[in-house]
Amino acid sequence: MYDKQQFVSIRGIDSDTASVLYGVPQGFVLGPLLFLIYVNDIYSCINNATVKLFADDTNLFVSGTSIDEVSANANICIIKLNTWFLANKLSLSLDKTCFSVFGVRDDNTRCKVELRLDNVILKQVSCCKYLWIIIDNNLTWSEHINYIYNKILKFTSIFL
Repeated sequence: MYDKQQFVSIRGIDSDTASVLYGVPQGFVLGPLLFLIYVNDIYSCINNATVKLFADDTNLFVSGTSIDEVSANANICIIKLNTWFLANKLSLSLDKTCFSVFGVRDDNTRCKVELRLDNVILKQVSCCKYLWIIIDNNLTWSEHINYIYNKILKFTSIFL
C-alpha cells in the first residue's frame, strides 16, 4: 500500500489530513487500465438490459414491447446498477442521472414513465448527448443539427 494523504483547503483554511486507503492517483499512467479492470464485471449485474461504458460515463439501454414493461424493467435495472456501484465503492450521481424514452410518438405515453432511485425521481429529458451526438427522443436529429450549426456559425462568423 502506498502512503498518500489528502486534505481540503478553502480560502486559506486547511482541514486535517486523512489517509487515502484506496484509489488510483490522478494522472497515473495505469489509471485508465486499472479503471477498466475495476468496472469489468458491471455487465454481469444486469441481465435484461444493455450497459454501455465510455470513460466514466455509464449508459443503460432498456427495451420492451410496452411502455409499462420498459418502465418497470428500467426501475429494476437502475436499482441493480446502483447496488453494484455501492458494492464497488462508487456512487451514482443522481443530479446528473437522466433518461429519455425513444420510439414513442405520443407524449402522454412517454410521460407515463417514471424512474426512481432512493425516492428520488430521475429527470426525464427530451434529448441527451451520447458519445458527442445529441439524440432527441423522436430520433429526428434536429437537436444535433442545430448544435453543429451553431458551433460552425461561431467559427465562420469570425471570417465574415
